[in-house]
Amino acid sequence: MNDAGNMVWFSEYAEAEATPASSPLSSGTQEADRQGKRQANQTVGIVDPRSLTREGLVKLLESTGRFRVLAVARPAEVLTKASEERISVDVILVGLGSTLVSDDSVRTDIALLTKALPEVPIIVLCDLKDSQHIGEALRQGIRGYIPTTLTSRILIEALRLIQAGGTFIPADALSEALSDRRSTAAETNSAAARLGTCRLTPRQSQVLELLREGKPNKIIAYELAMRESTVKVHVRQIMRKLQASNRTEAAFLASNLQQS
Repeated sequence: MNDAGNMVWFSEYAEAEATPASSPLSSGTQEADRQGKRQANQTVGIVDPRSLTREGLVKLLESTGRFRVLAVARPAEVLTKASEERISVDVILVGLGSTLVSDDSVRTDIALLTKALPEVPIIVLCDLKDSQHIGEALRQGIRGYIPTTLTSRILIEALRLIQAGGTFIPADALSEALSDRRSTAAETNSAAARLGTCRLTPRQSQVLELLREGKPNKIIAYELAMRESTVKVHVRQIMRKLQASNRTEAAFLASNLQQS
């Protein structure tokens, strides 16, 4: 299997003005490529207490000629250093090693970054790739989850995709989540109840189905012949009804239930 087969993305493109969709994008990767060319020399904040890992990431990213790098050991240092050097950080890459996303210290760090830089996407680089661990990361608003088993090329492509508005998780983890039978009956019934009692309208159900397929708002608007602004309203309502913290979690939940 090539590298491209090891990843999956959910694209989300936000625009200042919603306009009627005219034609579909050929693929999420092509759009990410176009966005990536316009976003060269973006600043990546690297947060990792391990000096060797941090230095390796700096050299890797700088060698591409596409990124400026601000590397620190702790999250608070990103805010301090960015302010002192008057640098605008575009994306933050947090190295966790084998630490769980659910660990209190990680939750605190993510909350700090999210509160201080709400518009900046956060990516975690982690040794673990258990689907439940990835699900917890998504619930915390993480926009990208990159296991250290993936290649450096995928890391670069994931950064470009996330800068273009997408969300990255490894495909094999998603497959594991869809086929995972280890969940308890109570957990499954609870999730099914959420979807069964949320009373989605027929139009919201159509939007959720396309959302489950990982399609961005622009494509959903085209396929359902509606304005992109209307799609955004439906997505917000779906998230509220499913009690999902973001669109990726809503799609993840819908996919999991459909396969159970």
